Amino acid sequence: MAFVYYMLARLPAAQRVKPVYVLASDMRVEVPSISRRIRRELALIGAAAERDGLPITTHLVFPKLNDTFWVNLIGRGYPSPTTQFRWCTDRLKIQPVSEFIRSIVDRRGAVVVVLGARRDESDTRARTMNTASIDAQRIRLILYYHCGHDDWKNPDGWWRHTGYDPKNPQKFLDNWCAITSEVGNRYGKGLAGWYFDDACVYYPLNPDFRRLTLAAKAGNPDRVVCYNPWVLPRSTDFQDYLCGEGYDFLKLWDGLPADGTGIYASGPYKGLQAHTNFVLERSWVHSRLDTDIPAPPYKKEQFVQDMKAGIAHGIVPSVNLEIYQDVGVGEASLEYMKAVKQELNRTQQG
Repeated sequence: MAFVYYMLARLPAAQRVKPVYVLASDMRVEVPSISRRIRRELALIGAAAERDGLPITTHLVFPKLNDTFWVNLIGRGYPSPTTQFRWCTDRLKIQPVSEFIRSIVDRRGAVVVVLGARRDESDTRARTMNTASIDAQRIRLILYYHCGHDDWKNPDGWWRHTGYDPKNPQKFLDNWCAITSEVGNRYGKGLAGWYFDDACVYYPLNPDFRRLTLAAKAGNPDRVVCYNPWVLPRSTDFQDYLCGEGYDFLKLWDGLPADGTGIYASGPYKGLQAHTNFVLERSWVHSRLDTDIPAPPYKKEQFVQDMKAGIAHGIVPSVNLEIYQDVGVGEASLEYMKAVKQELNRTQQG
């Protein structure tokens, strides 16, 4: 919050044109001192913004009566929330905030959401944030971008807000280039690549893929780019690596040289870096309400064997894990991948 406030304060008054909404959630189960603190902080932020001429307003959101803690715990007989059954997070916090955001989108067309996290909230959160630190883990960041599945004629659809129209695609393509180039210039060398999903959405627009790729590489010409063709061979030559959607691509060795460089020397993927991206558990996202993330279905020994063989051929694997709305992963999946990593490290060290 402080970062956003000071950034706005440094802008010239003429550039402070977009409203900023500061949200806090009262779950109706906080101790009175916390509830009073939340209201006091919101009041102080609002007063300071008015004093400094900043377009900031504060808002306190609440769960609907039907979604409140005691209605579900006593009225419906729900068990107390646990790490395995997080029904309270969605009903008490996420849904009220989401409803407020949707009301703004309905009026203004789009929003940018800024979230904060505190390492000292809990030991678990601290471990999660430390593990997620790409600097500490020497991880190269690749962003996933999907322009959505929709009916462009739907007046409330996502595509309409992005300007998508197969009969007049220029607005959508201009928006796309503006977004990717702005992100690329902002992060520069810190952004190593893009994974653009569903190239079948772009292909009917007959886009200038060279222009799209140049925009995607703004700020870092070494940034790698791919357009996922799904079951098709490839959508364009203006890309660097194969998306490889599906586990079978971990075993797609035809056309790969024996030296393990991982660049296809022949076939429909000639010139591309070999890569695969597949689901570890059941789906790409965890979309089943009030359910646990299932354990990986692959036998660990066979999975490790396939990973070793693919990596030996130069294939870069990306493993998709389902994620809870509070950013946690399935415990079985986490232990599974730790064991896989240990086996792969042992092979590399040996």
